[in-house]
Amino acid sequence: MIKKDGQSYDVIIIGGGLSGLTAAALLTQKHLKVLVLEQHYYLGGCAHTFKRKNYVFDTAIHVIGGAEDGGEVHNLYNQLGIRDQIEFLAVDPLINLCIDKDYYPIPANLQELGTLMCKWFPTDSEAITTVLDEILYMGSLKGNFQFEDLKKINELERVSYKDYLSNRFNHPHCEKILSSLILFAGSSIDELSTFKMMNIMASYHGGGFYPKGSSQQLSICLRDYILKNGGDVQTKRTIKSIDVKGNQVKGVIDHKGNYYKTQSVISSANYTVTMNMVNNETVKQKELTKRQLKKLKPSNSAVILFTVIKNEDLPEPLSHETVLFSEENIYSEENMLFNPQKMDGIPVISISCPSLSDLNLAPEGYSIVTFMSLCNAETVESIRNDKGKDYILEFYLNVLEQKIPELRNKLVYHEFSTPSTIKKFTFNPEGAVYGWKKTVNQQGMATIGSKVSIDGVYFTGHWSQDAHGAYGVMRSGRKTAENVLNSKRQIGVNI
Repeated sequence: MIKKDGQSYDVIIIGGGLSGLTAAALLTQKHLKVLVLEQHYYLGGCAHTFKRKNYVFDTAIHVIGGAEDGGEVHNLYNQLGIRDQIEFLAVDPLINLCIDKDYYPIPANLQELGTLMCKWFPTDSEAITTVLDEILYMGSLKGNFQFEDLKKINELERVSYKDYLSNRFNHPHCEKILSSLILFAGSSIDELSTFKMMNIMASYHGGGFYPKGSSQQLSICLRDYILKNGGDVQTKRTIKSIDVKGNQVKGVIDHKGNYYKTQSVISSANYTVTMNMVNNETVKQKELTKRQLKKLKPSNSAVILFTVIKNEDLPEPLSHETVLFSEENIYSEENMLFNPQKMDGIPVISISCPSLSDLNLAPEGYSIVTFMSLCNAETVESIRNDKGKDYILEFYLNVLEQKIPELRNKLVYHEFSTPSTIKKFTFNPEGAVYGWKKTVNQQGMATIGSKVSIDGVYFTGHWSQDAHGAYGVMRSGRKTAENVLNSKRQIGVNI
């Protein structure tokens, strides 16, 4: 039964992740009446943490870019007047990259990286400088492109990062060092769009940071700001229907039949999931036929092992973010991904130890250590259904112990998640962790944009604008808020 006596709002936002909260905060700053509806009992999406005893675990975010003075994240909190409410701890090096037994400290600043690489590989100095200069330039373009820039962007979007780097360097580790952020992109370099990788690398150019107190602080500050400025945030509210009359949004209906009136809806959910909520079949099908959705593939999912280890038992060398490569596993998805059916080879592995940056995440003498590898959701969940979750955990521990002997004996506490866990808490199809895949054959199709043809429907987050990480989704939230404000100004709303 639908209860149609609900309140009226200027904007309703579906999803309380960082993109939705960013948009909501900026809209309430302009005195719009905003409602955020989140399906789970917590806010923040991937910027969510959980606590076990005295241990604090980040579910997804390890390190963010854009928190430096003048950066995207810094500017957002500064604009809202809440920059002093969150402390960003510098993470340096950004990544400690291990290629078999060779370790390289990778700084976030691309010019510093160039200096180090030229020192490590002097015979490749010219090629290193050329590549990093182009990455920095192309990744820092902010709009108002010149014709030559657009032409180059189009070219780089259609070239795999593997092809872009190949045959440039004498030392094989140059390619791998320049690919050290592939886990932030979610694809092996033979599929990954060069322009997308450039954008990811450039987003960390101002430095890598960790929010003191855990990544949850990013969403807590935004939630408090929204509430303080008259907005409303409700959890455990699943949207079942978006009410569209003619071609205009009129409201949304939750799982309890509550009707919320509005003429503007922002969704941070998957595009297909959102469009299937629309109750007007004519306009829904008209919009869906514009997209080649059957050809689009979600990004990979992941297996994640959350652990506590005594400081005396930590593997060395370890930093806030350590990434393990082999000589070959970045070049194809088959070798890059964790696969419980694959008996040989080691996938790319991320080892995150945020308590090295923030000692308060664990009691004295202990550290939070998270192990993560990307995977194909269908493959892993098929094995989980057949052999159980413990089988996959044991297989992953066996993989990890090829790099860290007797690891399982050093675990004080552990908790394990697979793609179905991620899907349960995010509703992302196949437990995807990065929206659509950022591959060369999905360029254009995967960029939905913040506005579609249904009046009053907007999108934000990593399913809409090919955003990456906290930096990307918060930037997406800002851009979507700006589009909503511009649309309201055009119809005469005084903002």
